Amino acid sequence: MSLAFHKKSPRRKGVLASAGVLTPLLAIILAIGVFGRHDATATVTTDKPDYTPGSVVTISGDNSNGFGYQPGETVTVHVTHDENDWEAYCQPSPVVAADGSWSCQVTLSADPSVAVGSYTYTATRPDGTYETGHFTDGSIGTYDQCANDDGDGYSSGGKDGCDWINGNLNKNNSTYPEGTATVQRLAIFEYVPGSTHTVTFVYGTTKGGKHAYDFLTHWNWSEDWIAEADLCQQITGCATADSSENAHGIPPDPNVDDAVEFADAGLRQFVMRGGTITGVSTPAIASGSYAGDSETSITVSFTVGPSSGPMCSTKQNVTTCGVVLWFGAHVALGDDWEAFNGTTGAGSIAGSPYHVQLAAEDGASIGQRDNQMQASAVIGVEPAVVVIQKVCVGDGQATFDFDGTGTEVDPEFQLACGASTTFNVVPGIKTVTEATPLPTDWEFTSLVCQSQNSPNGNANTPTTVSGRTATIGADAGETVTCTFTNTLVEPPQASVSVSKTANTTFTRTCEWDITKTTDETDTTAEIADGAQATFNYNVTAISTGCTDSAWEVSGTITVVNDGTVPALINDVTDSIASAVVTCPGTPFPITIAVGGQLQCTYTAAMASGAAGSNVATAVVDDGDNPDLEFESEPAGFSFTTPTTTVNGTVTVTDTLGGNLGTCSVGNPPCPFAYPLSFPGVAGTCTDYPNTATIVETGDTASATVRVCVGLDLEVTKTATPSYNRTHDWSIDKSVDDTTVEIADGGTATFTYTVNVTYNGYLDSRIVVGGLITISNPNDWQAITLTSLVDAVDNGGTCVFVDNGPYVVQASGSINVGYRCTYATVPAGTGTNTATATWDAAAYHTPTGS
Repeated sequence: MSLAFHKKSPRRKGVLASAGVLTPLLAIILAIGVFGRHDATATVTTDKPDYTPGSVVTISGDNSNGFGYQPGETVTVHVTHDENDWEAYCQPSPVVAADGSWSCQVTLSADPSVAVGSYTYTATRPDGTYETGHFTDGSIGTYDQCANDDGDGYSSGGKDGCDWINGNLNKNNSTYPEGTATVQRLAIFEYVPGSTHTVTFVYGTTKGGKHAYDFLTHWNWSEDWIAEADLCQQITGCATADSSENAHGIPPDPNVDDAVEFADAGLRQFVMRGGTITGVSTPAIASGSYAGDSETSITVSFTVGPSSGPMCSTKQNVTTCGVVLWFGAHVALGDDWEAFNGTTGAGSIAGSPYHVQLAAEDGASIGQRDNQMQASAVIGVEPAVVVIQKVCVGDGQATFDFDGTGTEVDPEFQLACGASTTFNVVPGIKTVTEATPLPTDWEFTSLVCQSQNSPNGNANTPTTVSGRTATIGADAGETVTCTFTNTLVEPPQASVSVSKTANTTFTRTCEWDITKTTDETDTTAEIADGAQATFNYNVTAISTGCTDSAWEVSGTITVVNDGTVPALINDVTDSIASAVVTCPGTPFPITIAVGGQLQCTYTAAMASGAAGSNVATAVVDDGDNPDLEFESEPAGFSFTTPTTTVNGTVTVTDTLGGNLGTCSVGNPPCPFAYPLSFPGVAGTCTDYPNTATIVETGDTASATVRVCVGLDLEVTKTATPSYNRTHDWSIDKSVDDTTVEIADGGTATFTYTVNVTYNGYLDSRIVVGGLITISNPNDWQAITLTSLVDAVDNGGTCVFVDNGPYVVQASGSINVGYRCTYATVPAGTGTNTATATWDAAAYHTPTGS
C-alpha cells in the first residue's frame, strides 16, 4: 500500500461550484435550490475548504447571484456530517443585512473520530428556497513502515525489499533486533507550493520502565540495504525528486544519555523530498515518565517546494505538491541501558508497545495514525565487545585521535597513553583507525587484535589488521581487544644562526622667519598728477633652527637553518622594545628546512636620536623541552644625516614682486631687493599693501606704502557790470496876456506857450563786480594762496572785497568778492581775469597758478 496522504493547505479559499470539477478530497461544492431545483451560480461559501477537528466554520451568503435574500429575514443554516449522525445549526440563525448578505458560525467536534470526513450545509430562506454547499475536515489517511522479512528485505512471494504496511510489524513479516531501527515513511500531497507546515510524531519510549523506542534516527541506521526504488515505492514523483532531498539533524533527547543515543545530530536525521526541512524540535516527554509508561513527542517543520517540482500536479488550474519524509525509530538495546542505569531494552517487553504515532499536522489532531510493532519482531541480541587500548613506548605523554565506523562505535574518539575504551556493540563489522597526523615526535609501531569468547574461534566474522586500521568482525558474545602501540622518537635538536642589519631614518624639520622693509624712511610719497612714486623693497628670509623627529631603526633579520633537522621557529624578536618584526608565513610557528632561511623585517620607533645597538633573537621549538633561543651579533646604529628634510629649502614669493627666489638652510640670511613704482590716483592718497611669503611654511611679512597725488586748484568767477546815467532838462512857459477884463457871462481866452529843452547827461557809479571761486580737488591737503590778482583790460581799477590770506581746505572751496571801477563807461567790451598762485613744489601740483 502506498504512503500517499492527500491533504490540501488550510490557506486555500472556498471554491464555488461554478469553478468546475474540483479535487474530490477538499472540494467545496455549492448549489442553489428552490424546492429541489438547483442553480450552478450559488454564492454561499465557507471561509476555508478544509478544517481540523474543533475548528470554527464561518458560512456566508449574499445576492451576487440574484438569489433573492430579503433584508431582515432569518436564514436557517443546517450542517450535517456525511458519514455519521453529527449535525449542528448556526446559533443564532443569521439575519439578512440591508445589502442582502449574511454569515454565521458552527463549531466542529474536537474528537477526530467524529470530526474527520465531509460535510453538507443547507441555507434555507423563510419561503423554503435554499442553497447548499460542502466542506471537509481533511483526513490525512495513513502512513506506513517497512516490514523487512528476515531482516534484509523480501526477495520472493511477489515482494521485493520493503513491504510498506500500515499494520503491525510482527514475527511473520519482520525481524528487528535490539539496536536496529524500524523505517518510517510519511507522504502528504495536496499542499500549496511554498507553504509552511508542521507534523508531530509521538513514540512509545518506555513500558513499565522498560525501554521500547528510545530515540529517532536516520532511516538507514540499520536497514542500509533499502534501495532507491524501495524508498519511493508507490509514491508518484518521489524517485525523480531526488535532487530536492535534504536532511535535518535530530536534536539530542535530554532524557537519553549520549552513550546510548550518540549526541552528534549528524548521525540521526530526518530526510525529506519535495520540500525543505526548516526545523526539528528537541524531543520532549509527552506523557508519563521513564519509571513507568512514557511517550515522547517531536515536531518537524518544513516548507513545500516550488510548483515546478516532480511531486506537483495541476487539476482544474490549481497546482498542489507533495512531500515525503523518512526516519528511523531505534529499538532500545538492553545492554546500552543496563550499562547506563541498569534498565532493560525492547526485547524484554511483551505486546505491541513499539508504536510511532502521527499525532498532528499543523498543530491539529488528525486522528489515530499509529505504526506499531509486536514484541515477536524484536530479537534480544547478545552484544559484542570491542576494546581499544593505547600503548606508548618512550618517556612522554600524548593523546591520539581515532576514527570508528559501525553501529555504536564512536565515529571519533581520543585515547591518551595507557588509556583504553570499551564499546558494547551490535554484532557486525566495525573499523577503528588511528588517525593522522600523529602527535609530534610519535610514530606508529604496531596494531594487534585478539579475540575472546568467539563462537567459532574468530572464524565466523574474522578480524583483520592493515596498517593503522583494524577491521573487527564482532560476533555475538565475542570480545575483541585491539592494541595500538606508538613510540616516541627523540628528534635531533635544531640549530640556527641569526644575523641582522640596522638602518636609521629620521626627519629634520626647519623653521623660518621673514622680514620686509622699504628704503624710504617715510612710506608715504606725495607726487604731482602724472608722476610716479618709486619704493625700494627689502625682503629677508632666515632659518631660525631645525628640529629632529620620527627616529626609526629598521632592517632585516635573517635566520639560517644550519642544523641537520628542520627548525620550527616559534618567534623572532628584536631587543628594542618598540620593534615590530614581520616574517613571511606567519602566524608562527614557521618551519625552516635544512639549509633554508627565514628573512624577516623589523621597524622600531625610537624616543630620541641617541645612538645605540640592537640584537635579534630567534626562538626555536625543542619539542617538550623549553624553547631554544639564538641571538645575532649586536648591530650598531646612529642618527647623523636625516633621511627626510622638511623645509630645508624654501621659496619666497611676493604679492607684487612675484617669485623672489629660494633660500636654503646653512646659507646666510637671504635678502631679496626690488623696486616698485606706483602712479597713485589724482587728488587722493592710495595705499599699496605688499606681502612676502615663505611658501612652504606660510610665514609672511608685509609693507604698505602710500602715494598722494596733487592736482591744481580750480578758479572760476562771475562778472556783473553796472553804472548810473543822469539826464539834464530845462522848461520855460509864457502867456499872451496876463490880464483880460470881460462882462459878466462872457469868457476870456489866454494863449500859453511851454518850451522843454534837453541839456545832456552825466554817467556815475561805473562798476564791474562779482565772486571769484577757488576750489581744491585734493582730498588729502589744504592749499594756501601766495597771491590773488584780479584785472580788467578796459581801463578799470579792481579791488577785493574780502582780504587774505586765502586758504582752500582739502576738497573745499572759497569765494572772494571783487569790485572794478571806471571813470567813464568804457567803449565796447572788456575781459576781467582772476589769477590765484600757490607754491607748486610745496603742494606737489603740476603748476603753481
